[in-house]
Amino acid sequence: MFTSERWSNFSDRVQSACWSPDGHVLLFAVKNEMAIYSLHFFVPPVGSLHKVVGGAKAAVKCVDLSLHTFQDDGDESVASAGGFVQSMAWDSSGEQLAVIFTPESVSSPLVAVFRTRLHPVFEVVASGFIRGLPNEFPQAMSFQNNFKEGAVLAIAWSSGRMSFFPFVYTNPTPQIDSHLVSGRHQAMPFKTT
Repeated sequence: MFTSERWSNFSDRVQSACWSPDGHVLLFAVKNEMAIYSLHFFVPPVGSLHKVVGGAKAAVKCVDLSLHTFQDDGDESVASAGGFVQSMAWDSSGEQLAVIFTPESVSSPLVAVFRTRLHPVFEVVASGFIRGLPNEFPQAMSFQNNFKEGAVLAIAWSSGRMSFFPFVYTNPTPQIDSHLVSGRHQAMPFKTT
């Protein structure tokens, strides 16, 4: 049984939220904050006498999305990333989180991708960006629910184009330490806390 609680210590309303596949973690972003927060829930085991799902008493900032500027190695240009969250999607394996930024954000043409781990401890690690064609912006996205080899992210772009990005896992937990910006690898600027 869930209980309802009112949270009043945030600067604005919740803009986007998504549950982990196991239902133990809720990630959310607040409208005018450049951050992703997490709430952890206790779910009693099947058959337990304890029937109430318990929640954390405080939300924890797990990703700082403050604006960062970095050098794009491929063509010597400067790229910026970060901003306010428009929407988030978490894949059904709990290993990939994708974030679209609001149109007002400098990063609005980018989709940020984070590697996530639920066990043994919760972890969010910045892993890459997906950029569309020139002058198009991501409008909506969703992960395919039943891709056995990993995750497939579908992105709808402002041009009307749809694109699909497979994340194929060669082992149960992907090891990603760089990201892709227009086909080139670079260090990821976001801070995870």
